[in-house]
Amino acid sequence: MKLSHSARTDVGKTRDHNEDNFGVGDAEPAEQLGELLVVCDGMGGHASGEVASAIGVETLVAGYYGEPGDDRPHALEQAFEQANANIYARRLEDFPVAAKELARKRCHKHQKDWSL
Repeated sequence: MKLSHSARTDVGKTRDHNEDNFGVGDAEPAEQLGELLVVCDGMGGHASGEVASAIGVETLVAGYYGEPGDDRPHALEQAFEQANANIYARRLEDFPVAAKELARKRCHKHQKDWSL
């Protein structure tokens, strides 16, 4: 079965730029491992949402098709975990002070003493 797809994003009426991203696998890997269609929402209003959504799409597609084997659900799970780690790492690079402060607040909220 051949799958046809198309995608489009729209900035909407509230924001001045679009933070959403989408992606699909290349033809040959998709034929071998199955079609993967990815949409990542940029969480409008949060800093660098367009960067996070682009990292998400890129990592999910690369991770899913880069994972060998027949266990596609596992490959997808691993791709999501890697995407989350990549976005988090980028957040630490771009906003190290804010990220550390957020971590401190979370630790304090849960009454743990985790020094950064």
